[in-house]
Amino acid sequence: MTTQKRTYKKRNTGLFYGYLRRIPGYDPSEVETIKGGVIESFLIGKYGADHGRRISLSELSDKEYDELVIDLKRQVNIATDMNSLKAELNERAIRKGWYHRIFTQLSRIGINTINGYEEVNRHIRSLPISRGRILPAIPICELPDLFKAVCSYCDNRLKQQRKELATASKN
Repeated sequence: MTTQKRTYKKRNTGLFYGYLRRIPGYDPSEVETIKGGVIESFLIGKYGADHGRRISLSELSDKEYDELVIDLKRQVNIATDMNSLKAELNERAIRKGWYHRIFTQLSRIGINTINGYEEVNRHIRSLPISRGRILPAIPICELPDLFKAVCSYCDNRLKQQRKELATASKN
């Protein structure tokens, strides 16, 4: 059974999280704490310390959410417009999709893709198309070709593993 992510409001929170990542001292492992602090600071600044509201993006009205995003943008002092941030978030989503496809292929041949890029990059670097680069350094326009090369690499490794297994079972 697949579950759908619960959505409270029909709003895109990508801008909020995009700006949140740019806060000085941002730590991905503490994203919930940082998010709560930013929302609470906004509510305290707007309504005072005894605002009595739940600290959650879903509890904000659309107007409050827009004000929060503008306030967060001012805090991180970003001189970009909304369109360029949306484009960056879109590129990040595309890159993430290609990474998922590449990781899926590599996991077929038994490569551990859970603990980061170290093991994956070792195999990626061995491919001629990568020219010795690691995965995050490869431009997004080259990821489709890299994916094809990874598929071929994995298919060849699987054939080799099956051949070795057949030879071993004969002996």
